[in-house]
Amino acid sequence: MSSYVAEYLRSASVTFDAEDEAPFDMPLLHFRRTFVEKMFAIHAKVEIFKETGQPIGGYARHYYDIWCLAQQPEVITMLQAVEYADIKSDYERISLDAFPRGYRRPTDMSFANSDALFPGPSLATTLSAEYKRQCQLLCYGPYPSWDDLQVTLQQLRRLL
Repeated sequence: MSSYVAEYLRSASVTFDAEDEAPFDMPLLHFRRTFVEKMFAIHAKVEIFKETGQPIGGYARHYYDIWCLAQQPEVITMLQAVEYADIKSDYERISLDAFPRGYRRPTDMSFANSDALFPGPSLATTLSAEYKRQCQLLCYGPYPSWDDLQVTLQQLRRLL
């Protein structure tokens, strides 16, 4: 990995001989796991909202990320493999150990009936407004509508 500045300097054949111009290794989670973690995150926030009325606020950004990641064939493959169950189990283990108060387990460890992903009309109105607000703040171009997001999630529902 390297910074945009370092990439620009290399492309311009310029250097300041600074240590941070060189590329560096960084261990990262695969985006397949990120997809699952974002479903857990938004599920928990929506459940907490239902319990306490605390708005999901900036966590609505996860919907955009979920939509983007759902476009990747590797995510669909993962959802159909043992890897999906393994990621969910690992996420639950870590969450119960490190964040027990904020963790909300989806029913039967399935997101297919999560209100966060498949809300009823009243909840959908609230969540879609938060989603739109976050996209307007964070997206520098077009973003999927709430309805487009719901279509994508419905297509994946049997796998979730």
